[in-house]
Parts: sequence; structure tokens; C-alpha cells
Amino acid sequence: MDRLTPSSPQVQAIPVEECDDPLVDIALASDLKFGPPPECPETAPHYRFVRQSILKRLQHAQSLLPDGIYLRLYEGYRSLQVQQLLFDQECARVQQRQPELSDEQAYVETTRLVSAVQRPDGSRNVPPHVTGAAVDVELVDVNG
Repeated sequence: MDRLTPSSPQVQAIPVEECDDPLVDIALASDLKFGPPPECPETAPHYRFVRQSILKRLQHAQSLLPDGIYLRLYEGYRSLQVQQLLFDQECARVQQRQPELSDEQAYVETTRLVSAVQRPDGSRNVPPHVTGAAVDVELVDVNG
């Protein structure tokens, strides 16, 4: 079976619908840690925001970890502009590492790490981070 990526047809076929689950700042949850803003300064104002239901899931996951080990949010919500910036930067790195790839192959390779805001055919894509429903986390100890 092929490994699914954000560009896989099975993933692209999943509809994205507004669920009215509010965005919340994990800084208000004392049982979760958050790190310095990742990737680029443009993420700093928003990276700690996730959907409320995601926060509850993160808190549950934290409760299952051994004492002294913590989830640290690396990145939650991203604006469309930041998502596009990160996609463009990763695509440039992919093309530099593998110049023999076609544009379509470079797109697929890029989406292994960063979701695109637009598909190769020009149609709109809704990356999970843009919805506040995706999180990147790290496991850290008391020393970080």
C-alpha cells in the first residue's frame, strides 16, 4: 500500500467543513507547554491557537504521559499567507535537492512535509494547520 500524504487523492477527497469549534490559546492551559515560535517570525502571533476540541485531546494525551514528560506545542494555527510561505520555502528546498523532479513530482514531495494552499490544477486546498485542527508537538522533559 502506498503511503498517504496530504496530496494523496484519498486525503484530498475528504471534505473540510466548518464545525464552529472555537480557536483557543493553549497558553491558558497550565498543563501544556509551548515553545518559542517555530519556522518564521510570522507565526508568532498565532501558533499557540488550536481548536478547543484539539486542546482537550492534547490535555488527555498529556495525562497519559509519565511524570516529567510533557507535550510541547511546536505549532498549531497558521494563516494562509504563512502556510503559502512555508510551502514555497520547502518546495524550493526540494527542487534544490532534487532538480530532476518535474513540477508535479516536486509538489508531491513538498506536501510530504507542508500542505499546499492550492493544488497543481489551481483549485483551492485547505491545509489542516489553517483550520487550527492540526498541531505539531514535541515531547520534552523538565529541562526542555
